[in-house]
Amino acid sequence: MDVRSTNPPDSAQANPASPSRKVQLSCPACAYPLKHVQEAGLTFCPECGEFLDFTALETLHKKGQNLGDKWLLLFNVLARPKRFFDSLKTPRCYMQPPGHQGLLASSLDQKYRFYQFSLKWGMLGSAVCALLAAPLSVFGFVCLILGVLWAVIVSMAHAATSFWVRYLLTRIGHEQPESGEQRVMFFSTTVLPFMALDCWLLTFSLGATGWPFPVQKTVQPIIAAAVLAYVALWLYWSWIILRAFQAETRGMEIQEPWRAFLNPGLALAILGPLVIFGALIII
Repeated sequence: MDVRSTNPPDSAQANPASPSRKVQLSCPACAYPLKHVQEAGLTFCPECGEFLDFTALETLHKKGQNLGDKWLLLFNVLARPKRFFDSLKTPRCYMQPPGHQGLLASSLDQKYRFYQFSLKWGMLGSAVCALLAAPLSVFGFVCLILGVLWAVIVSMAHAATSFWVRYLLTRIGHEQPESGEQRVMFFSTTVLPFMALDCWLLTFSLGATGWPFPVQKTVQPIIAAAVLAYVALWLYWSWIILRAFQAETRGMEIQEPWRAFLNPGLALAILGPLVIFGALIII
């Protein structure tokens, strides 16, 4: 079965006027091309036996799957990711085909703006927390830089992992690795608002106690909780990337999908702060 025929090349997306912009229906369960199946009048997929409603499939391919508003999407991705990603049978289920207005891969971030929102309010909120902590410790003013460092780490991790996911998709023969990478990385941005909240907590707790100087015992649990939450959120971020990567490549033969989880962005996010804070302690 040639699954890749269900994924149009990126060049077709970039040029809506291209003759290849016509979308061929495919099975929502296994991505089997349904052109001759529809002509034969069959109501089931000859590859996997899935019942086929061609009217519903045509609507899905024209309008894309409704991902809901941002709050519903956050709930689905973060609270019940397995159920959500299993519902995305093929990439066509949550994007518009070329030549139609709607939820294209490149417009996902423009519609939901999780990435921009998180970076903006992560830095601003961290600065406010540092100023609130300043009366409690001189080190609170120093913590003004933490929000900027957090945003830099997030941006670098996101960029590094984007290249990594695109490389993995290209390696397995995905015909639209750029758009596929955009979709995978979009779902990872749903974790960033919670990372921003953790950055606020970490900034205030460190600034109020004068870290790296002796830390008050009453605040130690707060700092420990913030650090553990930081690590846990980045691990969850990487796991969401893995789930989205599996949804993007469903029906394709892929080896070692765990490479999407052990990405360079995760290593950068975990090791980067250790190097920075270690240097601060030495200085």
